[in-house]
Amino acid sequence: MNKLLIIALTLITCGCTIPFLTEDQPYKLRVSWLGHAGYLLETTTSRVYINPYTVPVGALKADGILVSYSGADLCDVDNIQTLSKEDSSIISPPECSARLAMPNLIPMKANSTYNVGEFEIRTVPAYNINGTITKGEGFGLIITVNNTKLYYVGVSDIIPEMNNLRTTNFDVIMFPIAGGDLTMDLNESITFMKMMRSIHYLPMYYGGNTGTSLDVGRLLKSTATEQGLNVTLLSNEDLFIR
Repeated sequence: MNKLLIIALTLITCGCTIPFLTEDQPYKLRVSWLGHAGYLLETTTSRVYINPYTVPVGALKADGILVSYSGADLCDVDNIQTLSKEDSSIISPPECSARLAMPNLIPMKANSTYNVGEFEIRTVPAYNINGTITKGEGFGLIITVNNTKLYYVGVSDIIPEMNNLRTTNFDVIMFPIAGGDLTMDLNESITFMKMMRSIHYLPMYYGGNTGTSLDVGRLLKSTATEQGLNVTLLSNEDLFIR
């Protein structure tokens, strides 16, 4: 019999309150979308923010903050300062670091690896084919924590370097779908998902100030589902990896 069910039946018998474990169940990783290109990654001991676009009410301070591109919407000085504590590691491109002017700044460089608590972060290319964001200006991130592997695509089109990641089995891929001259559009997103391997696909860079609505995410999900792709929308919920 399921161990949780045995515990529940025992508690019912003795008239005790049942502390049913839902999102509070032990988990290896919790992924929260902060809107736009922002995410919070949490384990039971470490907390890393990526491009924090909003600061949720009651948000806890960061062990690390990753900024993948120096644009003001990703390198938000106020949000980064709000989430930082004295020993937070802030890993960002040089232009963003110059605006932050804070302690514990670590330069984000191409083909480099960083560690924040349990998190290992490796930079990979992210850029636009048309040259809007050129190679080396922004970064994608390969993040490994508790045997879980994530790919944060960053602000990018489908680029040749992604072929080097096609055989990697990811647990989570976070990718932009706003279209325009900075990111993939809906059709390109489908193509991208088909070329990669992941259990969960999390769209980002829609709604907010991207000129697209949250409906774009819903349309992507319905289109992807028809083709057997597992798109998860985090507009109203978090993703728990157990």
